[in-house]
Amino acid sequence: MKTHLFSGSCFTKAALLVSLLYLMSNLFSAQSSIETYATSETHTVSALCLGCSIQNPQNAIGDNLYNYSTLKIGAGLLGKVEQTLQFPAVSTKNLSIIIGTGSNELSVSLLNGATIETMNGNISNGDSRPIDNNILEIGTLPNEGTIKFRPTQPYDRVKISLNAGILSLNRELRIYYAYQSAFVTSCAAILPGDPYLYYPFDGSIQELIRNMDLTLPNPPNMFLDSLICGKALAIPPLEILKHQPFQMSYEKTISFWASTADNLALGIFDTVIKITLDSIKITALGPRYQVSKRVPAHSSTNLHHYSITVLPTFRTPIEKTLCEQQGGTSDGCSIPTKETISIYIDGVIWSSFPLIIQPDVSIPDSNNKMIWLSALNSTIIDELLVYDEVLPDEVLKKLPCAYNLPQNCPSGNPTPLVSTMKTTPAENILTLSPNPTTGRITLDGNIPITGAEIFVNNTFGKEVFREKLNSKTVDLPATLPEGVYFMTLQTQDGKVYTHKIILTK
Repeated sequence: MKTHLFSGSCFTKAALLVSLLYLMSNLFSAQSSIETYATSETHTVSALCLGCSIQNPQNAIGDNLYNYSTLKIGAGLLGKVEQTLQFPAVSTKNLSIIIGTGSNELSVSLLNGATIETMNGNISNGDSRPIDNNILEIGTLPNEGTIKFRPTQPYDRVKISLNAGILSLNRELRIYYAYQSAFVTSCAAILPGDPYLYYPFDGSIQELIRNMDLTLPNPPNMFLDSLICGKALAIPPLEILKHQPFQMSYEKTISFWASTADNLALGIFDTVIKITLDSIKITALGPRYQVSKRVPAHSSTNLHHYSITVLPTFRTPIEKTLCEQQGGTSDGCSIPTKETISIYIDGVIWSSFPLIIQPDVSIPDSNNKMIWLSALNSTIIDELLVYDEVLPDEVLKKLPCAYNLPQNCPSGNPTPLVSTMKTTPAENILTLSPNPTTGRITLDGNIPITGAEIFVNNTFGKEVFREKLNSKTVDLPATLPEGVYFMTLQTQDGKVYTHKIILTK
């Protein structure tokens, strides 16, 4: 992450080095995660917000790891400071924002009143929410953290708002950078970021993200050429894939391709999926319960893409206390009381229903906390992914479209899941071209430039050029060395737009 290094702070540098090595080891072990950083920003400071400001706003865009923008709150009780970060394209990717404070340890209580929301163009997605424990993870350094947010609607920008009156922040919130993350499979399909498990089945039954050992060796002659890409797993009539028990959340999305001639059974922790020629059966397993629901299967035996989501409902704190008073253990009373199951076939919602789980007062059976796969006859499965979250409906509908198979895409027009989608027209647009540039830049869009002023800063936040605009063409000084800069346009009415530019010679 971006970190401001103070001279003489050896302990801080050591901690950062350890964090960086850990992050790099995780990235290289998976070799399948991509990030897209914000490329421009706008910001506003309410006139009612006395003593409020934003410093070095351009530092929140790009992937520079060593600087940040600073939102400062004055002593007033009204108004707010907002910064909006824009990405190159509309998508449904995971969203992460690295934030920090000046000297205080970061916590949810310090962020009381700070909010984030996503937008499609200048239209809010209506998902404004406080920065709380559900989305904030404290980092290795106590005054830095990551906001991790799963947008449910397509977006191309995120707004961070800091309300006046938040004195516990030491009147400062730092925004290091924001990025969207996606996951690239062995098929080069770009999918929602951060799956928990991934089995490509390209000649191996090895899981690639966590590299978990299997309890059974690879049976011979079990791989065929895949209609998706590479190889696919052809399941013989025996159990062939099984992991030792380990922990995962009850909430999950299970996604895979399958061509079923008879009976495929797939167990993912406490959820069992059985697909036959005429039905799909979902079962929730527990130590003293087994509830299931059967729905009609797809009429065709051809290759299909399946997504099954499991959304648990847990006891409230009062209900959990009553459960324990009636003899239940803390673990036993913490299991779900209901699971809402949704089934998508080829991106179309097929069925959605609740599984009501009878109260259980014993500890969940660890033998159910594993993965296994079996079939009665020739069954082919490929590209198995498991997420420890319920993916949004918008994502699930487009998931099979990422594999370039028109017959399995609802629209019949396969496109990458996170490629550019039609953007809601923005009220204010500013574009710069060419970029990279050799020194001359042309401004375009519908931003009023009469009376506007241009500022150019280097990556350290130092201003290197400024001029009043009298045309849509800007010539950078010939003395500027090539590199990355941030050009900020401030309109006559005080609105600010920032873009990253690359200067070449």
